[in-house]
Order: sequence, then structure tokens, then C-alpha cells
Amino acid sequence: MDRSERVVLCRDGKYRWLYEMSLYTNPTVLMLVMKIMGWIIVGIWVFLIIIELCDGPSWKGLWDVTVTFFYMFLFMMALCAVGYFAYALMVGGKYVVLFEMDDNGVMHKQMPPGVKKAQLIGRIAALAGVASGNPGMTAQGIRVAARTQMHSDFKTVRSVEPFPRRHLIKVNAPFNYNQVYVGKEDYDFVLNYILDHTTRKNK
Repeated sequence: MDRSERVVLCRDGKYRWLYEMSLYTNPTVLMLVMKIMGWIIVGIWVFLIIIELCDGPSWKGLWDVTVTFFYMFLFMMALCAVGYFAYALMVGGKYVVLFEMDDNGVMHKQMPPGVKKAQLIGRIAALAGVASGNPGMTAQGIRVAARTQMHSDFKTVRSVEPFPRRHLIKVNAPFNYNQVYVGKEDYDFVLNYILDHTTRKNK
């Protein structure tokens, strides 16, 4: 089951929230992996079809290439699924993400397996001024804890796609496809904030 902490405005002017997604019940990440792999296979198939046509069109040759890549596609999709669930098992079935959002853009920070959720919530509270602590050291601690991160600059965003049932907002820019997860309590606020700060309308 997915869990989302409430969006908090911190003293540095950034909105922050923590989202914990179940890799077993939420198919978003698996669908993304399969989509990328599928497009790679289709691209190779189109390239080989073009070569086949240049060498002299042969219906048998085109059919053989198509059948081969059809079975390769099925195999790679199955392999993606097996690899995905193996990874999910290794990390305890959870994908923990910290989001930071301000007038410039939104940051997606993946937390490493075994991250202490309560500790991260405490750091966000400290940055918001709810709890005591050094805000500079707290922000640095959050940055160090991040495993991977992706930042979407609102100026370059071309489209925003909402998927409220999956608690997902896709923020799309050239070579940058960010996935923003947020609980239903704050979903409309975050979506409207992103739309208000981008120059494009959602699809």
C-alpha cells in the first residue's frame, strides 16, 4: 500500500513531502521499464526492416525478422517483470522518494533501501521549523541520503499529465521525464502549483 506524508512548506521556501510506494501493488515503475525496453526493441526492428528493404524486398525475410522480434519482445517483457520483482524483493518492496518543490522546479530524490522514514520526517519537520535543529545541517543530511535524483525545471516543461488514481503527476521536458507522487490530500495542490509555474497546459 502506498503512503504519503503531507506536503510541508519549509523555512528555505521549498515544499517537501515523503512518498512511500509499494513496488508490488503500484505498476508505475514496471510499466516505465517495460515501455523503455519495448521502444528499444521496436527501434531495432524498424532498423532491420529498413536494411531488409534496401537489400531487396522479400516478404519471407520481412516476416522472419518480424516473428523473431515478436518473440524477443515477449521474452524481454518477461525478463523485465522477473528482474523488477527480484529488485522489489531485495529492497523490501518499497520505493521511498523525497520530493522538493519551489518556484523553479520539482526534485525527485530516491532514498536508498533501509532508509529510516521517521528520521527523514524529522528532518523535514526541522526544516519547516516545527522541530529544533540546524536547518543547514538538516538539508545537507537529506541531500547526502538521496540515492538518485532528478530535477525538472519548470521553464523547460512541455507537458503535465495527471494520473490521480495512481497518485502520479508526470512532468515532461526534453530528455527529462519526472514522475511526481503525492497523496490524495495534497494532490490537487501540487498539480495546480506545477501547472501555475509551467508555461504549458496539461494533456
